[in-house]
Amino acid sequence: MRAKGMKPDMTTFNTLIKGYGRLKQLPEAMKVLSEMQREGIVPDQRTYSTLAEACGNVGDVARVMEMRERMGQGAPRELELACLEALIKAYAVIRDVGGAEAALADLERQGMRLTTKGHAALMDAYANAGQPHRVKECIEQMREGGTQPN
Repeated sequence: MRAKGMKPDMTTFNTLIKGYGRLKQLPEAMKVLSEMQREGIVPDQRTYSTLAEACGNVGDVARVMEMRERMGQGAPRELELACLEALIKAYAVIRDVGGAEAALADLERQGMRLTTKGHAALMDAYANAGQPHRVKECIEQMREGGTQPN
């Protein structure tokens, strides 16, 4: 891209972060953030939400919380929801059901509902903790709430 005289923009950097996050390559995602800042591009709320998801994929609870804080107050609901679901995912990875349920309670206090992705993270938390009956309960709650399990 640079070889052709093109300069990466916010979308380019956010896409790279998302890709590294999906691959569970958090150090690489964080390097992209640093490069972005060196280029003079100020990360936006979507950048921090995307980083929170990357942190959640590897179970880095502290960094999910840091990214959520960096995202700041007044973030669009879908980004706040993504951060809270990333927090549930992080707790699932480290097998902390209590933490996942606390994040779920925070989400519900704000009047939000889990997406299919969030339900999957919660079910992972229950499965990783050896609680298959809770996975079944979660599936039933999805159906009752009008969300079809995939």
